Order: sequence, then C-alpha cells, then structure tokens
Amino acid sequence: SLSQNILSGNYYNLTVNGSNTGTLQGVATCAGNVTFAATFDANGYDIFVAGNWTNTGTYLAGNNKVTFDGADQNINNNAQNFYDLEISGTGTKTLTQNLFVDNDLLISSILDAGTYSAEIKGNRTGTGSLTASAGTITFNGTVAAQTISGSNTFYDLTIDNSNNVSIVAGSDQLIGTLTLTNGTFNTNNTFVIISDASGTGRIAEIQ
Repeated sequence: SLSQNILSGNYYNLTVNGSNTGTLQGVATCAGNVTFAATFDANGYDIFVAGNWTNTGTYLAGNNKVTFDGADQNINNNAQNFYDLEISGTGTKTLTQNLFVDNDLLISSILDAGTYSAEIKGNRTGTGSLTASAGTITFNGTVAAQTISGSNTFYDLTIDNSNNVSIVAGSDQLIGTLTLTNGTFNTNNTFVIISDASGTGRIAEIQ
C-alpha cells in the first residue's frame, strides 16, 4: 500500500482511514481522539493524546512513547503493542482491550485494567495506581530484570522473566493467583495477598 505522511504538529482529532498507511513525520499532540481503521505507523515518533485511542486497524510503534495526558480516557489498541506507554494527566485511563507494552509502563495517574489482561516487557514505573478486577498482569521481559513501582492491585499476576522481577517501591496487593513461571520474584516484603469474603488470593503450584 501507499503511505500518507502525517506531519508533526497539534491536532484535535486524528483519524487514519482508507487503504494507505498513515506515517508520522514528527511528534504529534492530539487534544481529542486518535482513531484508525487503517495502518498507523508512528515511525518512532512520540504521540500525546488527551482523548480516547481506538484502533481497529494496525499500529506500528517503532521505539516511540504514547502519553495519555487528558482526563478520563479509554484505550483500545486492538491487542497490539505499544513501545513505551505513559499514563498521566487527571482522571482514570480505562482499558477496553488487552494491553501489550514492549518496554516501560509509566503511571502517574490511574490505569484501570478492569477485566482485561496486560503484558509488560519493561519496568512498571511511576507513583500512580494500576487496578485490575479480573484478568492477568504478566511481567515477561526477555533481555533484563524488571522492576515494579507505584500502587498496584493485581487480580492474577504472572512472573515470567529469567532475569527476575523485583518490587522496588510503592504498595502491591493480589486478589487472585500469583503464578511464578520463570525467574525470581523479589517482593521486598511489600506484597500482600488478600483473602476476604469475596475470595482467597493464593500462589499457584511452583513447578
């Protein structure tokens, strides 16, 4: 397919449709929504979004960062990968599809995963909150150790990194099941497994 260049600049709503690939030529700042049903190639450039992100096409991140810096926002990347992802601004950012982050996830406000799952291959940084009422959060980096910061309420949590995963700051609690698939999980004595009238948190059998 042909490529249509998307210039660096400030946009309100940014929409990419049709059979051509929309390719960023510089940093884009969107005061409204980002919506695409075609192929959107970020080309390694950062994107700032104050509205919703709706992907029903194909997203090519490169080594860029997408920052959600508005108030309440919905995030649907069509189960495709972000590279670096930042959750800032005010209000709550809500997943409406499973989340995949190839590098770091920085949260300084609130990310509500709801019933969706997330895979993070880099570090979970920042002092904000990650909450999940169902689904699995997986730390599955392959090239380096991973760290976890901030306030995190996990439903199911999977550790799958032979280079190990460590909690380095903040507070973390588990509602469902902790699964240790690969590597060592260092909790630094700040990890709480919740058992109450609604359910019993547990550690899955270690093979």
